[in-house]
Amino acid sequence: MLSTNISRWICSENICVLCFATHRKHDSHETTEVADNLKLEIDDDDEEQILSAISSFREQSEQTQQDTTEFRSKAEEREGLFST
Repeated sequence: MLSTNISRWICSENICVLCFATHRKHDSHETTEVADNLKLEIDDDDEEQILSAISSFREQSEQTQQDTTEFRSKAEEREGLFST
């Protein structure tokens, strides 16, 4: 799985260039190298979970948009009742 392996690529220390030489707690890598390695760690299950989450988000977004349209329509109807 993806979750536990990410932490080995991320260093939460903020250090200056002068301190970098003595900061050896973590290996440092180019961002593109880390991204390429991370891609390799994402297995098919992770990909399916990600795609499922995206699909679910899109469905919820569409439903929210429909609810908003319906609410506005009802609000405009009621507004018309009070305008006369």
